[in-house]
Amino acid sequence: MINYTKGEWKLVQPASGQIEVLGLTGMVASIKLNSLIQPKEMLANAQLIASAPDLYEALKALTNDAQASPKINVWEIPYSTIQDAIKALAKAEGK
Repeated sequence: MINYTKGEWKLVQPASGQIEVLGLTGMVASIKLNSLIQPKEMLANAQLIASAPDLYEALKALTNDAQASPKINVWEIPYSTIQDAIKALAKAEGK
């Protein structure tokens, strides 16, 4: 298990022109506006960073299920595990 800031990470856009990714214990990351990255791309990067814990947990659950039964059929993966993965990907995509 890796050690990272647990809980949901959220985006905050202060007036300073940067995007902050906040966890339960404070700022996890700060993305600053610069001339090389368009604001739309900067927001997409921030969304991907904010979704990292969700993506990690969803992929970990999928791989744990696959390792528990190496010959597992995709249809045998619990529906809730698949739903968690879908939600994590949607968060990463800003949906």
